[in-house]
Amino acid sequence: MNVEHKVQFTYPAPVRARPLLYQLSHDFDIVTNIQEARVTPDEAWLVLLISGEERQVNQGLEWIAAQGVQVERLS
Repeated sequence: MNVEHKVQFTYPAPVRARPLLYQLSHDFDIVTNIQEARVTPDEAWLVLLISGEERQVNQGLEWIAAQGVQVERLS
């Protein structure tokens, strides 16, 4: 079943330059749509809509959190 979630990702400085959003989309077949973003030298945060198969979305969110990104589900 396809699902859509609004989430906020907060990237600490050490992982900010890594292509994690690309890897999330590519490796887990998830569609991402950035709604808001802010990038500073210390951190970055994104508010985005993510959609895909429920199992893939859940696995993708677990994976990106394991990379050091703080994940907050907004809806």
